[in-house]
Amino acid sequence: MSSTDFNPLTLSINLDIWFASYAVVVFDYICTFGTEVTHAWPCPLTVGLVLFYLNRYLPFFDIVIYVRAVLYPLSSSKDCLWVFPLAIWMATTGLLISEAIMLMRTYAIWGRRRLIFWVLAGLVAVVFGPMVGLLAWKTWLDLQYDSSKPSKPVGHAFQCWMQEASFNNLSSFCLLLFFMLIFVSESVIMALTVIKAKQHLDKGSARWLFQFYQNGLIYCACMLVLSLSNAIMALVAPPAYKTSFFPMQRALHSVFCNRVFFLILKNRSLRNSRHLGHSGNDNTGTTMIFTSVHPETNDDIELSITSWQERAETEWIR
Repeated sequence: MSSTDFNPLTLSINLDIWFASYAVVVFDYICTFGTEVTHAWPCPLTVGLVLFYLNRYLPFFDIVIYVRAVLYPLSSSKDCLWVFPLAIWMATTGLLISEAIMLMRTYAIWGRRRLIFWVLAGLVAVVFGPMVGLLAWKTWLDLQYDSSKPSKPVGHAFQCWMQEASFNNLSSFCLLLFFMLIFVSESVIMALTVIKAKQHLDKGSARWLFQFYQNGLIYCACMLVLSLSNAIMALVAPPAYKTSFFPMQRALHSVFCNRVFFLILKNRSLRNSRHLGHSGNDNTGTTMIFTSVHPETNDDIELSITSWQERAETEWIR
C-alpha cells in the first residue's frame, strides 16, 4: 500500500492518538517524580528495581524515536525502513517488561505458591516467546515487502512510517495473534487477582491493601479492553488503523505498573518506619518490592502470618 492511500485525516488521527498516549506518560512522570525520589531512589539495586526503571524510562526512548521521525523528514522510503520496526520493537519490549512486573505482583499476592509459579511460568512460555516470534515474523514480512519497492521520495517521515505499516493477510494474522496473546496473559492475571482479592478483602484489610486491589483490578480491566480492542482492530480495521491504539496500550501499561510499584513502596516505607521507631535507621531500601503483600486488618494491627505469607516475606529477587 502506498503512502498515497493514506489521507491527511488518517495521518492526523494516528498522530493525535500517539501524542495523547505519551502525553499521559509525561504527565504521570511529572506528578510522580517526587514519589520516585522519596521511595525508589533509596532502594538498593535489585532485579525488581531494574524492571521498574526500565518500565518507567523506556517510553521516553519511544518518544525520541518517534519525534525524530516526525520532525526530521527522510529522503526516501529506503532511508526510513528502521523507523517503524524499531518503534514497534521498543514498544513491545516495554510491554513485556510491564507484563513481567504484573506477573511478579500476582506471584507475590499468592504468597509465592509453587502451583502459581508453574501457572505463571507456563503463561510466560506460552505468551512471551510466541509474541517475540510473531513480531519477528511481522518485521520480516515488512522488510520483504519494503525491499521489493523502489526507493522514492516520501516528503515526511511520518508519512513514510505509515507507508511502511503495510498489512497483507499474513501481517494482519500476526497482529491478531500478537494482541490475543496479550489478552490471554492479562485475563489470567485478572482472574488470579480477583480470586486473591476476594480472599484478602473478605477478612478485612488495610486501606492500602484495598486500594492495591482496587487499582489493580481497574488497571487489569483497562488493559483487557485495550488488548481486545487492538485484536479487533487488527482483524477488521483498515490497514492504516490496525495499530492505532497500540501506543495507548504501551503507554498505559507503563503508567499503571508504575502506580502499582509506588503504592507498594510507600506502604513498605510506612511499615519500616513503624518497625524501626526512632532508631534513625529507616532503611527504605528493602528489596521485597514485588514479592510480598501484607494483608492487615487495619493500618496498625497485622494478621498472624501464615506459611504462605512467610514465604512471601523471603526475598527471591537478588
